[in-house]
Amino acid sequence: MVCTACASAFAQTRVQRLPVGPPDFARFQSEEAFTDGNGVFMRWQMERETGNLGFLVYRITGHGLEPVGDGIVQMSSGTSPARPEYGARYEFFDPQGSLGTAYAIVSRAVDGRQIQSPTFTPRFSNDLQADTGYTHEFMIQHAEWRGDRLTNGQPALNRELTAMVNASRPAPNPEVQHWTVTQPGVKIAVDREGLYRVTRAELEAAGFPVNSDSSTWRLFMNGNEQSIVVGDGDQYIEFYGRGLDTYETDKRIYYLVQDTVAGKRMLSKLINSIGGNVVSNNYRYDTVYKERISYNPAILNGDNDNYFGNAITSTARTVSVSLSSVDASGPDALMQVNLVGLNNGPHNVRIQINGVDAGVLTGYGLYIQYGGTFVVPASLLHDGANSITLNTLVSSDANYFDSIKVNYSRKYTADQSSVRFFTPGYRRMNVTGFTSPNVRVFDTTRDGDPQLITDLPIIQDGSTFTVRMPSNRPAVFYAVEDSALLHASSVTYDNPSSLASTDNGADLVIISSSAPDMLAASEAWANYRRGRTGGQFNVKVVDVEDIYDEFSYGTHTGQAIKDFLRYAYNNWQSQRPGYVLLIGDASYDRRNYEGYGNWDMVPTKNIDLFFQETGSDEALADVVEPHDGLADIPIGRIPARTGQSVMTVLNKTMTFETPSNQSLARGALLAYDGPFGYDFGSMSHQLADQLPTDMPKVFVERGQPNAHQDLINAINTGNYIVNYSGHGSAGLWASSDFFGVNDVPSLTNASRPSLFTMLTCLNGLFLRPRPTDDSIGEALLKAPNGGAAMTWSSTTETTPDYQLAMGLEFFRLINVGQLPRLGDLIKASKMRIAGSDVGYSWVLLGDPTLKVR
Repeated sequence: MVCTACASAFAQTRVQRLPVGPPDFARFQSEEAFTDGNGVFMRWQMERETGNLGFLVYRITGHGLEPVGDGIVQMSSGTSPARPEYGARYEFFDPQGSLGTAYAIVSRAVDGRQIQSPTFTPRFSNDLQADTGYTHEFMIQHAEWRGDRLTNGQPALNRELTAMVNASRPAPNPEVQHWTVTQPGVKIAVDREGLYRVTRAELEAAGFPVNSDSSTWRLFMNGNEQSIVVGDGDQYIEFYGRGLDTYETDKRIYYLVQDTVAGKRMLSKLINSIGGNVVSNNYRYDTVYKERISYNPAILNGDNDNYFGNAITSTARTVSVSLSSVDASGPDALMQVNLVGLNNGPHNVRIQINGVDAGVLTGYGLYIQYGGTFVVPASLLHDGANSITLNTLVSSDANYFDSIKVNYSRKYTADQSSVRFFTPGYRRMNVTGFTSPNVRVFDTTRDGDPQLITDLPIIQDGSTFTVRMPSNRPAVFYAVEDSALLHASSVTYDNPSSLASTDNGADLVIISSSAPDMLAASEAWANYRRGRTGGQFNVKVVDVEDIYDEFSYGTHTGQAIKDFLRYAYNNWQSQRPGYVLLIGDASYDRRNYEGYGNWDMVPTKNIDLFFQETGSDEALADVVEPHDGLADIPIGRIPARTGQSVMTVLNKTMTFETPSNQSLARGALLAYDGPFGYDFGSMSHQLADQLPTDMPKVFVERGQPNAHQDLINAINTGNYIVNYSGHGSAGLWASSDFFGVNDVPSLTNASRPSLFTMLTCLNGLFLRPRPTDDSIGEALLKAPNGGAAMTWSSTTETTPDYQLAMGLEFFRLINVGQLPRLGDLIKASKMRIAGSDVGYSWVLLGDPTLKVR
């Protein structure tokens, strides 16, 4: 008798194998590289990984291994490095490589072990984009990408000023916001704090009526009017803007509308000297440096970021933090260091700053986020780059770097012709470092209502200019030379919307990406559903930007979609939504840290589940309290990035709904894994028993001879339904020698697309940002020559007991045939597993109104 824990065996990415030789944590499956003579693109696939921290890429030279890149190259696969992963693919570009360069990849475990790949060399490519999926120009740009290193600085206000600033900030005003977005106007996106200028040409290009009466131009943020400056001849507007810093966006939206009443304008004021002539030479300032390189969904932290920095191991790693205008004569600085532990044990990390020991940071536990503050003499800090070196004291310890905040004394000196500062009160100061006398100073203490300070003396001091600030009450200021005015990230036309009107109604709501080709494809989908063949649905197409406007003050967030669906479900009078179709991809890299593009086109909702955090469309549609882990409105998604891809899926949807393809006589294909931790053969036969006895059924087991080709041939016959039960990862059924994304292009059943149900893990993970990294659920749906009319699978790990309970009900209801639309069938099937992770993690990639009988 063997008595053992069963939970790990049930986790679907864990394939049980007899150990052969010494146990290892990773196995390389294949490596390949391509070059057009100017840099080398390399790609490798792992057979399996457990506890893999990341990879080190090496060139092989006459002097041995020469590292490429900045330490460990952490590649995001979208799954937890603490759990087994099978078949993950990774890629890297070496701009310095050439045709004769030899490479080796080293995989490093969190406990310090390392495994090296075989040596490989690139082959010459005549068509680099066809071989790699990327243009050479993109590879060069991506190699230089630094969007995952973030630095931000701001005055560290004292308690009195903090209270004043917070008290001045009005609460968001939803009523005014809803009025604002019903008006024609433009949206202005900002990503930093400072004074912005938007030119007349920018406004006109975005569709704003620049020839209207400018006295009635009004600017709003969060439903509150903001003070603006309108330039002479209406040539520009200026306003003081503030960006955002959430895991979904760094952009805040300001709305400019033309009204019939006067808008709020920025006032001017004088400040006189109050008090003596004591000079303040510095003020406290916070500079924060963050890295967002490594994605780890196993850290369950809700709506906080799941991106962290590069790895910290026993090999010393140095990060550079740039500080400006350091006053070396000021009080000691404080340096806060934040890390994330990657071992289930103690963490001891030595910290040095500019070569001097600062101390040891300690923590304990797996995925524990911990930090500490070190006192640093001000004289040790440098103006400009400061080197902070970190390394673990034990070789088996590993951590993610998260962030460093340095609180130090800063001189009143402009940085690139602008500076934010505060005055301690009743002291004068000289604000220096401007390259011209065209300097304006604003009191920004009151949020949304900055005031221009007039009659300040500006004197030349050598090659620069200085503003003399009189002694006065404490306040927060911003000084800027005209050359340093900020430019908006975007200025776009805001189509008026009225989603919050109770007069709305639809039984199918299509929420589309705002890209013109995506909106056009969404209208084509809606027109099909409105017609007799498509079911004569009442369809409303909604631009996702309108949802942001009305339900999140313009902020890009999945919560806005959830709030909109809740509102529509509870308040639309003529007809509440019966189905929801999302048209557009989503990404867990919402802020484009990895540099592959902004592909969070229609965001999903972050959910913490048992094994890891994931995105859940079902959670968006769980709108009735108490929330039970199931969508109240059947919901599906077309995870496409182009209108052409959407039209491919629409054509397959229409093909499936033709009478000949609705017949169960097309048969069922049930593929299954070997009995590794669970009897997947028995599971498949139980599912088949729910179908009509006279329905043709084909079973393909992974271990049978020619299983790989037999499975592809069986799919190409065009079965009504295809099911897989077994272990899996995002791109695989069990292993690449059975079925995976690389096999999808060989499918030829376009005239007979199938329903694909995949009772495994991660096959529905549609959130990965790399365009070459579709999950198998996405690939099957979007394949133009064959594959699926819909796929139904998980975005995370789950266990087969819950999968089986849900699958049995799904197959039974297919047989019964009383629910003709796919979304209703899925909703009823999930009632069997309410409250489990399976409810939120199982995603429908396809149309919930798909006719299945």
